[in-house]
Amino acid sequence: MKRTARGKRGVVSSAHPLATRAGLSVLKKGGNAVDAAIATALTLGVVAPVWSGLGGGGFGLIHLSRSDKTVALDYREVAPKNSSPRMFKLNAAGEVENDSNAIGPLAIAVPGAASGIATMLERYGSMELRDLCRFACDQAARKTPTSPTMRLIIRENRTSALEKLSRFQPAGSVFLKTIRPLKVRSRFVIPKLADTLDMIAREGMQSFYHGPLAERIVTYLKSNGAILTQEDFAEYSPEIRDSVSGSYRGVEVRGMPPPSSGGITVIEILNIVEGFDFSTMRHNSPQAVHLMAEAMKLAYADRRSYIADPDFVNVPTAELSSKEHADRLRSMIDRNTVGLSYDASSAFSHDGGNTAHLNVMDKDGNVVALTESIECFFGSGILVPEVGLLMNDEMHDFDLEPGHPNCIEAKKRPMSSMAPTILFEDGQPFLAVGSAGGPRIISSVMQTILNVVEFRMTLEQAVAAPRFHCQRDKITLEDGIGRSTLNALKKLGHRVKMKARRDLFFGGVQAAIFDSARKRYLGTADPRRDGTALAF
Repeated sequence: MKRTARGKRGVVSSAHPLATRAGLSVLKKGGNAVDAAIATALTLGVVAPVWSGLGGGGFGLIHLSRSDKTVALDYREVAPKNSSPRMFKLNAAGEVENDSNAIGPLAIAVPGAASGIATMLERYGSMELRDLCRFACDQAARKTPTSPTMRLIIRENRTSALEKLSRFQPAGSVFLKTIRPLKVRSRFVIPKLADTLDMIAREGMQSFYHGPLAERIVTYLKSNGAILTQEDFAEYSPEIRDSVSGSYRGVEVRGMPPPSSGGITVIEILNIVEGFDFSTMRHNSPQAVHLMAEAMKLAYADRRSYIADPDFVNVPTAELSSKEHADRLRSMIDRNTVGLSYDASSAFSHDGGNTAHLNVMDKDGNVVALTESIECFFGSGILVPEVGLLMNDEMHDFDLEPGHPNCIEAKKRPMSSMAPTILFEDGQPFLAVGSAGGPRIISSVMQTILNVVEFRMTLEQAVAAPRFHCQRDKITLEDGIGRSTLNALKKLGHRVKMKARRDLFFGGVQAAIFDSARKRYLGTADPRRDGTALAF
């Protein structure tokens, strides 16, 4: 599989080869980066429905060459109007009964992907929707090879994949028969998905929220116990927000604002570690990992305490992303010993490994970094058979504590870890990056940026390099970092765990770069998953 590509006229990197091919075909036909991103995203929903699709939502950073501004498009799912802070029952251990916030009908929030794509196309695209849907429609009508990552998810029962597929027959009948027994060349096709995409191509994305298509989705979901209504669908709209920005060693970093926690938290960690001199430390040395891990703890604690839907909560974005705040936090870090455990336990801190990221750069200097998700693998587990869509379980991303900034409220967007990011030098975009991996999206993106800017790695090296994650009181290392570092970190007082290199824990980074010296584009995909990059 081709992970890295170079070209003079544009590049696409995404979480699946067929989706990348769709995006590149649009660039070759004269479409811009937004057009290509839409075609890529639509195709991802067909070939990688396990973690993205029209049943979910996402965030997109869009930088157009004619403007200095980077638009942040928020098409995150929203809680149905009949939601309430105590809608999920807890058992004696404080856990949600039957995992109903992650599995089944109550877990479903109002999907935003279709409306997000419609807004992108209307405001920033240049082609017709029917042309951008063509590749996805054609692929939906034929069988798709089951990817290695998809087989791994089911085999290892990631985020209760087998339970979902066994409990809900429509999804199980599509996916389980392709996996058992594990077949290297197994394939799947989702009935009715091609018809749904054909209808959308003819009638427009808003047909997803109004008319027969929306009625079919809501009727089926309500008959199975969901609380979504036709009004929830009809009233959905994306939000266009200002991107958050910071800098690292003179490089400008622009990211996604709340309700995504990705932009602020990536910038906050970079601000903290900018005060350390890494020139005397080798990459992933015990001292470097220690300092970055302590910075992660502090930034994740702020994320837990402050970040939520800004339409419901006053998020101190400017303060959290400021250099002054980072200076205060850095003073709490001891270079020679472990600090406190800063991030309290949260219903949000689950071990998801979901989402799909894509990047597009075109010949005119337009850049799109876009992350989509249906939350946990296979979302809620509910596939609407009349339309062929897997529905999200984004209610899982709310905090269960009433009164918490990220608690459940009607029409509220749950906090997310998604972190589409664009870096700029001398005012020009040069790096687009994002990842899958739940809360590890943030640490994966941050380390990829440091690998490029601080440790001067090539893009391919930066994405493939072993990673680590620290959110509360434990550092999890990828086994490529080595036992000597693990032992040294233990001596500093850290609790340390090591995971195998093929483990999906460390996400799936997609990255693209513009090399101004050579006037060429370079894209690369994470070897940990199924992604690929193509350029021309």
